[in-house]
Amino acid sequence: MKKVILLTTCMLFVSSMAFAATTIENSTGVGTGMITSALGYSLVTQHLNGSKAYGSSYDSTSMFVEDVTTIGTVFLAKPSAIDTASFVDWNEL
Repeated sequence: MKKVILLTTCMLFVSSMAFAATTIENSTGVGTGMITSALGYSLVTQHLNGSKAYGSSYDSTSMFVEDVTTIGTVFLAKPSAIDTASFVDWNEL
């Protein structure tokens, strides 16, 4: 019985670690900026040759968009906060 409990505990531990892992794989020319904490996250993505940057956060069901002033340059390296405060001046989709 002890072996079953130990094995179950180990399996739960390993599966929770795999679930928590985050991998972001972008297409060529697409950049992603994010800020995370135990309380939430905020995420921005932009194509280098695109004219818009898109973002969202954990506390909103909305996507936000902002025009990129100069195409070919990075608009935002990462969001400034984990909530919608990062997108106050952005347009809501």
